[in-house]
Amino acid sequence: MQSAAEDEKPDFSYSGQLLFNGIYTSTLKESPSNDLNQQDAKERIRAQIPELAASTSGGPQSGFRHIGFSEALERYDFNAENAKLSEPIHSKIVSDMLDLEYVKEEFTGKTLVLTEDNQRISGEEIEEHSAYLYWNLTSLLLVHGAKPDRERAMKAIYHALGITNDKIESLLSIKPVDFDPWFLFWLIYQNNNSNPISKDIGIFRIQNIQLKQQADIRDTFGDKTRVTGSTDAVESVQVIAGLLHGMLPIGLEAKFDIGGEYLIADISASGRIHIRAEEAISAASKLERALLGIQFVQNLVQAQQRWEYFDPDKKFVSPEFSKTLYDNAKDQNVSIDFDKELVRKQVAKRKESLDDWKHLDFS
Repeated sequence: MQSAAEDEKPDFSYSGQLLFNGIYTSTLKESPSNDLNQQDAKERIRAQIPELAASTSGGPQSGFRHIGFSEALERYDFNAENAKLSEPIHSKIVSDMLDLEYVKEEFTGKTLVLTEDNQRISGEEIEEHSAYLYWNLTSLLLVHGAKPDRERAMKAIYHALGITNDKIESLLSIKPVDFDPWFLFWLIYQNNNSNPISKDIGIFRIQNIQLKQQADIRDTFGDKTRVTGSTDAVESVQVIAGLLHGMLPIGLEAKFDIGGEYLIADISASGRIHIRAEEAISAASKLERALLGIQFVQNLVQAQQRWEYFDPDKKFVSPEFSKTLYDNAKDQNVSIDFDKELVRKQVAKRKESLDDWKHLDFS
């Protein structure tokens, strides 16, 4: 039975949108001074993270505080009718996680006047900045928050752990994750062929695609092309034309299936993922949204890491897909003259020759 104090614990929450504006891999360095096992390394990292505190009495605070994922999950009813979390999967995610909120308070330069016990009390106004960190020690660190707050939080992490341009001895190497445009193109191909991304993630529909423009065809499409709102964005003639002209995706938004739950994620090549409160997770609690979002990002990063080790003929989409795209446009009575730009890029990446694909007919 829960005590009254346990009943009064607030539910897990976060402010703002579920935006992972920083995704980082973290790796234990190998050196004579770092001969620690994983558990010892985790404990040392935890001990080095500064707790939230003020440098002077009554002054602004800065530092990190625990946000209570494990406590919230202990109170979660996995057997509830509308429960969206799976006990073995999400309990494991939380048990491996260092969950923190970074807080940075600053004086605004304004005076704040309050009334307390019929007396007016004045003081300097304080503005609070915060970001949430979900760290699967020691492999993957996700930062949830606006870009300036993420940068503040990571600066504090680097300082606490002695990471400064990799010149100071530290336990960890932390590197940002981005998403290779060729990997995003592979996702488009997987979706077109109704293939899952991995055993953990299915892709139901791509609804937005953003393409990076080549200098020689900017006059036709502008610097970037984004197609939205279609049933499946890859059916758009504008997207097909861009891809065939060698424009690779630098972002896409799609509906994904993760463990039987659907969510919409906007993925940027720069390493930014926005989990949108639509589809199945629109009715989810913030704990459920956060954990499903974390699970999705972890699985997507792992999928790209596996993709990076594929043989070239599996890693880079076959030129036959170029023919499929071309025929899709022709079915819409549009013939695209693209001089095989995409095909040339594909065969170069696959370490093949155009002669290997001369049978493809783009007439």
